[in-house]
Amino acid sequence: MENSNSAVVELSQVTTSEGQFPVLSRFTLTAFQGQFIGLYGPTGCGKTTVLRVVCGITVPASGTVTVAGQDLAGLSEGARRRFRRQIGLFSRSVLPQRGVLIDAIATPAILSGHSLGEARSLAVEALSICGIEPLSDSRMRDLSEGEKQLACLAQSLVGKPFLILADEPTAYLDQERAETVLTILSEYARGGGTVLAVSHNPLPGSYATAIDMEKLHHV
Repeated sequence: MENSNSAVVELSQVTTSEGQFPVLSRFTLTAFQGQFIGLYGPTGCGKTTVLRVVCGITVPASGTVTVAGQDLAGLSEGARRRFRRQIGLFSRSVLPQRGVLIDAIATPAILSGHSLGEARSLAVEALSICGIEPLSDSRMRDLSEGEKQLACLAQSLVGKPFLILADEPTAYLDQERAETVLTILSEYARGGGTVLAVSHNPLPGSYATAIDMEKLHHV
């Protein structure tokens, strides 16, 4: 569902840079509650930078970034870290490589203020949604690449966030598991959440609204 009165992510004229080279140039994007948006484009077009800007890791050189009504420019670094705990990050970069699966999945819930018991209960629920609850006690190093990708999804769901940022959500997955992941994300959006995903190619099927990154910020 889309609610025009509930913009969750608003990027307006955002420009970032790495050294002298712009990564995003006057980039504008709005994502509403209930939307599943899939940004796609070649390496270097700024896909991952968009996610980093939205969650406050990257501070733009110019433009405005508003998430859930909060202007991120007005937050201190510590406040941005706390704000980030309310967002589900579906990314290999935040998945622990050591320890036990259920502990890795429970960590975001603990950081967002849940007790250990509550966090583990939420982790079991998220793992069940992703179809890997039987692997709860497995060591991270023993998981296959596909299982780790499903663990990333479970980790992003565990805190029941208002927004999920997904970096290459179907990587490492066969067609069946890729469709499972996209179905879960689509159902999450239909339930009132918002999903912003980035990928090299358009996500398969009609799960997400596909947007070409290069067309969005070329000026």
